[in-house]
Amino acid sequence: GTVFTALIGPALFRRQVADMLQDVSGRVAHAGELRRFAESSRKLALVRIPAANPQDAQVTFQERAEVDRDRANEQWESYVALLDEHGWETREVRAAETMPDSVFTEDQVVVLGQVAILGRSGAASRRAELPGVRASLSETEFVTMEIEAPATLDGGDVLLAGDTVYVGASTRTNAEGIRAL
Repeated sequence: GTVFTALIGPALFRRQVADMLQDVSGRVAHAGELRRFAESSRKLALVRIPAANPQDAQVTFQERAEVDRDRANEQWESYVALLDEHGWETREVRAAETMPDSVFTEDQVVVLGQVAILGRSGAASRRAELPGVRASLSETEFVTMEIEAPATLDGGDVLLAGDTVYVGASTRTNAEGIRAL
């Protein structure tokens, strides 16, 4: 199975991506426009201020530690300033004061070119973060798609390196989510 997957998997993945791009290109004016969007140099970062209860954030592989809210806010402000300094346009997502992990907007959406794929977190408590991200994306030119149940996909499990997309299976991303992406 491992050898078969290593040999055949990349070809199947490329075919699935080509099918997805063909489907997406129908949602955009034409395939040439999609290619232009994918090659765009525009850099947009969705940011959301830290919630009022960071001490309630989910922890997986470490001991829970006290969070200094003032320091977290300072770090967030520095993060936004660095994005700006390096040519990123930042768009603030509506605050989510009672959602401690909501500052991590990258977990809610995967962007490939001009296609924004809204995830579906395997952590049910994080799914309430998605409407704010969806609303912010609706004000952009991104073509949006969504991962649907029973699939789960967390953007923190996705890594784009050149033309290769790596996705890690985790408690927040299942096999159906990987296939859906």
